[in-house]
This record gives sequence, structure tokens and C-alpha cells, in this order.
Amino acid sequence: MSRETNRNGTDSALSLGAWKIRRWRKAEGMTARHVATLLGVTPPAVHFWETGKKVPRHSKLAQLQELGVCEPNDWHRPAPVSQAA
Repeated sequence: MSRETNRNGTDSALSLGAWKIRRWRKAEGMTARHVATLLGVTPPAVHFWETGKKVPRHSKLAQLQELGVCEPNDWHRPAPVSQAA
């Protein structure tokens, strides 16, 4: 799936939640495997979240919120274009 930029300066292919998870993981120096272990999921699940292919289940959204990573409604907001790639 190619990314497109909307007129309002957002990336139509990536949600804010996906962008925040990837940004948090990289800032903490973690791999997808580390995040997966922390949250009790598989590394491919983390990859799907970060690429916007899937949204975490409610229980995982709650864990991410407790960690201060993102809010559940971030998955309905577009990521900033300049920082999405």
C-alpha cells in the first residue's frame, strides 16, 4: 500500500496510534520482540500495529495507555506526514 498525503498534511495510510508506538519503541531502544514480550503478543503483531495493518485489541490498547504510549482514540487520527515515514 502506498502512502498518500491528504490536503490537511496527514498521512492517509498511517494512524497516530501506529506512529506513536513506533516512535516510542525506537526512543526506548527496543525491538519489536522486546515490545511483544512486554505486551504478551507476537513480534508480527507489533509490526502490524506499527504499519497500520491492524489495531491492537482493547486489552492491549489499555496496556499501551497505561505505559503512556498512546490513547485508544489515536487509532482514528491520522499520523503527521512529516514524521510518518
